[in-house]
Amino acid sequence: MSKVIYTGIESSGKSLQLAVKAKEVLARNIRWAKKREKMGVPYVQRTMAFVSPMSRHFIDEVEKAGVKYMQFKNLDEILHLNEVDIFIDELIKFFPASGSNSLSGEQLDFITQGAKSGVNMYCASQDLSQVHKQFRLLTNEVYVVTKLIGSRRPMKSSPPVKTIWGICMLRSVYPSSFKGDSASMESIGIIPSFYFINEKDCFLFDTSYKVPVSTLPPKKVRKQMLIGYDENGEKEFEKVTWV
Repeated sequence: MSKVIYTGIESSGKSLQLAVKAKEVLARNIRWAKKREKMGVPYVQRTMAFVSPMSRHFIDEVEKAGVKYMQFKNLDEILHLNEVDIFIDELIKFFPASGSNSLSGEQLDFITQGAKSGVNMYCASQDLSQVHKQFRLLTNEVYVVTKLIGSRRPMKSSPPVKTIWGICMLRSVYPSSFKGDSASMESIGIIPSFYFINEKDCFLFDTSYKVPVSTLPPKKVRKQMLIGYDENGEKEFEKVTWV
């Protein structure tokens, strides 16, 4: 399972990079389908699942390519999917660090066994420290996104932005180098990459969409029977543990 995280402060270009990545993944899925057809290999449909609604034009492109489009709100909607590319904006709403010492069995199976089911995840998060440690430790790629220059973010209460433009820097870092601050993570290579913000890419999705907090899978209770002995003979007692 490939897990990629884009991190950076608010309005740094993370969500846009996620949308651009979706275009690249769609193009890759189309190439894969054509190669399988040329080789005579049976067609296997992939799904592209998004927490943020994509534009009608993009959805049409996905469905035209024979790929299934899906929008989801809760984690349990995607835990059992196979052959899927998942795009999550605001990762902490699905794998939060607070309120839980360990992930549920379903969550762990999902992030540790996903490769066997053809699952890839592309995520964005402002603060890596708020993402569950078990998810961070299993992440393959992390990129720190920084907006160097560009137009202001559109708002409904302000005049329309005449020209949407900008330049963002993308710094690849070692996931294992995280020590609480993404800015100080160890870079992979010396020269970062750069990408341009353009108006067409910004309309791939609704930038004002607020990602809701996911309903997380409940932890199951397992009752363990521990047997002890006292002076009167055998005695049973019960201990409840989380799984």
